[in-house]
Amino acid sequence: MSIKTLSNLDKGQLDEVHESYFGEVAIHFKSHSNHLLCPITESEKESIRTQIQSREIHSSKTPQYEERYLSFETLDNRFVYVKISSIADLHFNDDGSDVYGPYSQSEYGGEPVVCPDKLLWLVIEKQDFLDDVRAAGYSQKDIDLALHDADHADEKMKSLATDSTWVLDNGEKRTELLINDGSLIDDFSLLSNFYEVRSELYQSEIFISKENLSYISFPLHQRGVSRSQA
Repeated sequence: MSIKTLSNLDKGQLDEVHESYFGEVAIHFKSHSNHLLCPITESEKESIRTQIQSREIHSSKTPQYEERYLSFETLDNRFVYVKISSIADLHFNDDGSDVYGPYSQSEYGGEPVVCPDKLLWLVIEKQDFLDDVRAAGYSQKDIDLALHDADHADEKMKSLATDSTWVLDNGEKRTELLINDGSLIDDFSLLSNFYEVRSELYQSEIFISKENLSYISFPLHQRGVSRSQA
């Protein structure tokens, strides 16, 4: 797997990236074939394992969110919530594996992007609004290096930098540019029935039924930061 990193990372930082990279988690669902494939670190692998095996997640005494969802960060800039009851099976495949799971690479949406650089994702998102990137405290030198890499970003990376995606239990998939006030990602865990979001492109309000949701993912670099701040 090729790991995409900014050219200003020093050797120690690069070594840390390679050492922390586990491989992929492939999640397959009971009612549809919109499989979820995510590159993850060793620590996120263990977190997913713990959440799946935890009795507390399945206990009727815990809050509904803890009972029903697992959450994790990915190395392709996603924060993901998955409804546990919708999962058919889950495969961990390390970086040395020749496969991602029982299906072909194309059925998983192609080769996953492995890029842990928050600045690169931010620049891809804000390429036309660089004052926002400077306001986040990055140096012009680092921004220029990120711009060089952002110029080579494909459509998949551009979507991962900007879009939120969710898949319903009937297999229908939605992709939207959502307005983020800084709490978009964490608010999902606090609401029990319907999750309200706003589309930036269409200026529409959307209510997502969590009961009928297989998974939802958000751009990780936006967590805790509003789009106006990022």
